[in-house]
Amino acid sequence: MSLVAYALTTVARFKVYAGISGSSDDAIIESIINSVTDFVERKTQRRFKKTNYTAELHDGENSNIILLKEYPVISSPAVILYERDSSINQNTWDTINAEDYFVDYEEGIIRAQFHFARGIQNYKVNYWAGYDIDTANKTLDLVGLSDLELLVWELSKIFYLKRKTDTTIKQLRLGDRSIVYDRIISENDHLQSIVDKFIRYV
Repeated sequence: MSLVAYALTTVARFKVYAGISGSSDDAIIESIINSVTDFVERKTQRRFKKTNYTAELHDGENSNIILLKEYPVISSPAVILYERDSSINQNTWDTINAEDYFVDYEEGIIRAQFHFARGIQNYKVNYWAGYDIDTANKTLDLVGLSDLELLVWELSKIFYLKRKTDTTIKQLRLGDRSIVYDRIISENDHLQSIVDKFIRYV
């Protein structure tokens, strides 16, 4: 197994934090980091690594706001907003003039000078969002996400140590580990506060 491209730490950085030497458990550590990363993304409802989102569909709700699914939004390349040019579900679109809307890059919100017509998936957006990190070189602490990496380290360390002594933990499948991570967070106010810091509540 190898780390997923959007992993929120590296094996080497985690091992330094956890005081682990040697490489015999590296494959296990990769699996744990991957599952913790997936858990954190589901819990916060966000992807943190810089990613290109193409043709993200949105319903018009007769308001002047579209809430993008990811944030912070990267200003270059530019956000492109489209409106479906038919009332039926055809894949034909008109580009909306960029002068007619503003992008709140930090919060991931498009605010228009008009109301988005009510409809189902009648708007789509192309944009980049997330943080320019690669964990190995431009680490999370360099983009203000040191708390997030600490969360990943701590969950990974606790799970790593538990699996050494608890056979039920050792037998958990990848998808079932989130139950353990949830319990760890619920019992630790500091870790819960980190999760709360990154959750999008709107």
